[in-house]
Amino acid sequence: MRTRIFGWLLAALLGLVSTVHAQVPTERELASLFRALIEDRYATDAQLDAVLLQRAPWSAEQLAIRRPMLRAVMRHEAMPAYMAAIMLPMLKADPKADFRRLGAEAMMMLQSKGVARLPEQRQAELVEHIIAVARSAGAKQCTAVLRGKVAPREIDDMELAYLVKAPLATLEAVTRLYQEAAEAELSRFPDVRRIDAGQAGMAAKVYALTIRERVRSKFTPAQLRELNSGELEDVPATDVCDMLTEAISAMLDMPEPYRAWQLVRFAQGLQ
Repeated sequence: MRTRIFGWLLAALLGLVSTVHAQVPTERELASLFRALIEDRYATDAQLDAVLLQRAPWSAEQLAIRRPMLRAVMRHEAMPAYMAAIMLPMLKADPKADFRRLGAEAMMMLQSKGVARLPEQRQAELVEHIIAVARSAGAKQCTAVLRGKVAPREIDDMELAYLVKAPLATLEAVTRLYQEAAEAELSRFPDVRRIDAGQAGMAAKVYALTIRERVRSKFTPAQLRELNSGELEDVPATDVCDMLTEAISAMLDMPEPYRAWQLVRFAQGLQ
């Protein structure tokens, strides 16, 4: 499963890349341009709030939670050089490429690489958040999201709609999670969590068994026959959403060390 996060940061970056000229700069020039634009456009609370409000109608209390994260990540000392290093090869490959598309790809790389550096429990919290966002969108959209049938921008919109209505404690927890992931990647610390092929294989086997046990305990034999028929379009969307979310949740039920290994596989799947 692949999902999008950091919609707030993507909006910020798109405000920068849209100003870059079509001629391919050097990496140092590109980093200097990003640095100058960040200093100019992301200095005050009002500027940061304007970026955040482009995507969602945050309240004053919510902005007070989101704003420090945006400031910390956008003004991180490594941000200009990091984005330049990612985007320059893309520009060299296609000098006429749409900078907004390249910016979106660069942010996806930052987010996914950052998640891979998070400790096990933080990755588990992201799994729980993804499930909550999918369920909040309704059964049909939940099913589409978890089956990879929804465009990344739509997933961003779903997540923002969920967070705007979420309790402040939830918003704060998710915001902190995303900030930790971004800063981990920008700081190159901690190291990416890795497993070898043997560990990955054992995690996959235990995960499959855990899914089977969890699903069998949640659904009737008739529902399971429908879900296993391969014709999910004919199955009630509520049942499909429930089945998919239960399957994803199963990784959190796994015994150690398989749970930790499966969460590494999950983080790898986001990339």
